[in-house]
Amino acid sequence: MASWTLVGGDSKLVANKSGPTRLGFVLVLKLFEPEGRFPELLEEVPQAAVEYVAGLVKSRPPSSRSTP
Repeated sequence: MASWTLVGGDSKLVANKSGPTRLGFVLVLKLFEPEGRFPELLEEVPQAAVEYVAGLVKSRPPSSRSTP
């Protein structure tokens, strides 16, 4: 299971990204860390994780899970 927090160098990796790009990058990064792969579908990322990370990076979560 992914650790959905920003630690160490994570903040530096996302510093030059904003809005939905920042949110998507962090979600992909955090799923890649423990699983060694990128998600193929948005549905692979738990909705609770999307909302939590959106709060961390100060971005709004997508309004629909069907939109990539």
